[in-house]
Amino acid sequence: HRSLCYATSLLCYATSLLCYATSLLCYATNSLCYETSSLCYETSSLCCETSSLCYETSSLCYATSLLCYETSSLC
Repeated sequence: HRSLCYATSLLCYATSLLCYATSLLCYATNSLCYETSSLCYETSSLCCETSSLCYETSSLCYATSLLCYETSSLC
């Protein structure tokens, strides 16, 4: 049972690292999007769609990570 807990907490840690990387990528994409918007509207709209999708993924990721930590604390 304890090894399962350990595996769960490792998975949690990996998930939260992935979340952090995703949100950094989002931030970079978003910044690029604002810079691009003055140059080209079409590119900008595509970029902003990617950015919003990225934020949704990131928030979902954080929710999963929190749930995961709660589960591992029950062990």
